[in-house]
Amino acid sequence: MFSPALRIGAGLLAWSATEYGMHRWTMHDARLRSKHNGFATEHLEHHRNPFDTTAIGLNRDFLASRLPGLVVFTALPAPLVGGVSRAAPVGLGFFAGHVGYTRLHDSIHHRPPRNRVSRWVWRHHLQHHFSSPQRNFGVTTPLFDVLLGTRNLDLGPVRIPRRLQPRWLEGEEGIRPEFGNEYSL
Repeated sequence: MFSPALRIGAGLLAWSATEYGMHRWTMHDARLRSKHNGFATEHLEHHRNPFDTTAIGLNRDFLASRLPGLVVFTALPAPLVGGVSRAAPVGLGFFAGHVGYTRLHDSIHHRPPRNRVSRWVWRHHLQHHFSSPQRNFGVTTPLFDVLLGTRNLDLGPVRIPRRLQPRWLEGEEGIRPEFGNEYSL
């Protein structure tokens, strides 16, 4: 049927859709926000203090906490694709997408970008935090922002409140010069 590589890709795509949907509707849709929605409560706190987060490493506890999701996303598609051996790559792709998202999101908030692609990804996410919280919901990819019309196309500098400036962006007189075209205070 489909190669394992395509099934892993399907898992990554499923993760991307889940990431976008959870972020857009579960965490930002006012109709779903309440004190009973732990995702929204935690996420709003993240927006209030975006750089006051704990680095999440790939330690045993982190991985163990994600294993139920791997099992679910292997078991759910199993009947549709001809068994667990064919579904396992889908679950693995979903799991890899989630782990990659977690690491990337942590890096955006705590480390400087290293190349043109990462500079674009960092800016895309920080636009969501500081310019347009109802846009740019995808962290690992803008795919669903593009498809669903929620991508912020503003190319101007992202204005960050001085009190929320990330350490990696700090220069002697405000913004580090190499990021001066992309960010302002």
